[in-house]
Amino acid sequence: MNIRIFAFALFFAVPFVTAQPAGVPPGPPAVEITGTVDTNVVNVPDVIVANTPLPVVVQAAARTPVQVHETNNSCTFSCQIIMLTVPVGQRLVVEYLAAATQIDTPGVSGTITVSTKFLDQSQSIRVGITENSGPGGNTKDVFGEVVKLYADPDAEVRCSLTLSSVLADADFFTCTLSGFLEDIP
Repeated sequence: MNIRIFAFALFFAVPFVTAQPAGVPPGPPAVEITGTVDTNVVNVPDVIVANTPLPVVVQAAARTPVQVHETNNSCTFSCQIIMLTVPVGQRLVVEYLAAATQIDTPGVSGTITVSTKFLDQSQSIRVGITENSGPGGNTKDVFGEVVKLYADPDAEVRCSLTLSSVLADADFFTCTLSGFLEDIP
């Protein structure tokens, strides 16, 4: 039963307070589930399901920290590094990307791309490298960036460098990915 208290002032009627009947706790209503229901609980370390014949404990997916570092020592126009293949039964979450390169050709820019598949769709992150304007070339580009990239089980994760000129080359290209592997139930 809801009770509404109204305040009247100068010809206006304004709802002011809605009261709850005695004995009803404040907060969201309780939900009763009957039968079999599939449920995912995320971003919670442990969940205990009460009022069941036996308590059920749901634990967060196991996570294994991962850091992969690979280098290509000679790159003309475009090169690619296969960083890793995600193990079957796990998902990779990339949280940080760091890369470095030394472009030898003046006036050349480039793009570093990390690519993979998630939910059977191609996913990628691209970071631009500014034009090499150093004297005689040999400009080193080093960067790190917080990212969020997911990779399916058995998917390859690749890091590539593409330069803006087919005549350009880089002395080296190195890529580091950090994140974690999580078990897929």
